Amino acid sequence: MSSSEQTISRAQIQSLLQLINNATEGLVSEYENSKDGIPSPLSNVPHSFDSDPPSFTMSKNLRALEGACGQLLATLSPLAPAWVKVRAVFL
Repeated sequence: MSSSEQTISRAQIQSLLQLINNATEGLVSEYENSKDGIPSPLSNVPHSFDSDPPSFTMSKNLRALEGACGQLLATLSPLAPAWVKVRAVFL
């Protein structure tokens, strides 16, 4: 395995951060355009998006956000703690 396969560049990290930012901006726009606005994580009131299927744009942004966040976490977390986190989710 070459050293370039064992490391990731700052530009690659910045690309992940840009994906996260773009997806988040898209999701915020979707929520702001809804009648209910951006939901609080502390709210126990259902949001209109809870019962309606997500739009294509919202689904695309959610997938991008989840994937980029997962990749960034996997890249920057030490291997052992990341493995424990993954195992805990599936146990």
